[in-house]
Amino acid sequence: MRRFQPPMTNDPSFNTIPTCLPQDPGTKPGNIRAALTALREEIAARDLRDAETARHHAQVLSELQHRVRNTAALVRAVFETTIATAENLEEVERHFCGRLSVLLRYQLPRSLGSRGDVDLEQLLRDELQQFDFGSAPGITIAGPAVNLPLEQAQPFGLAIHELVTNALKFGALATDGAKLKIRWVMSGQRLDLTWSESGVMGLSEEPLHKGFGREFIEDGLPYQIGAETSFVLRPDGIVCRIAWPIDARAG
Repeated sequence: MRRFQPPMTNDPSFNTIPTCLPQDPGTKPGNIRAALTALREEIAARDLRDAETARHHAQVLSELQHRVRNTAALVRAVFETTIATAENLEEVERHFCGRLSVLLRYQLPRSLGSRGDVDLEQLLRDELQQFDFGSAPGITIAGPAVNLPLEQAQPFGLAIHELVTNALKFGALATDGAKLKIRWVMSGQRLDLTWSESGVMGLSEEPLHKGFGREFIEDGLPYQIGAETSFVLRPDGIVCRIAWPIDARAG
């Protein structure tokens, strides 16, 4: 089979394409028509592939733009709430940098599964491991395998980050002998997770105002992922429940 190069042109759609045109001057017209038909079919198939590639690129770009807009909106909300709940600029800088690192963590390819989702148990262990509590005694993490879509993993990961930092300051991760249990169940496509601390002393009184973490869990998560949340301060530790619908990525 001979190949030919189309005439010089600025049209990028012209590529080197194969042709089955016979080289023998005595070739019958029927064979020439068959060769031309094969050539037209090949060009049509190439155009179809190009169109499919263009559609795929457009879809990827649209998803990326949607992700960037969602992330930007979440970052802005976190920044504004951090300012509103912090007592000074140093506290704003410290807390906002920590929260921003959580949001950016789920933009990195190594954090995502093959479908662009996040393993729930791994998310929990990663947040605890940030403070060297990934497999500490007294911590129980149990539940079925669940993959969270990225748009839900970001705000949920931030909520877990806030629970971890609170436990490090005042709760189970700051008290010898205290227990932390994180359990979840699936009911259809609804995920129900409970964060339960016990064995913590001196938590009998409600705080005078909500901190960022509790405000985000009680007010932010319902808006971000449609979650139902509760935050109960018991005498020996907090119990936080977060329940929300996810897509069909549990398994």
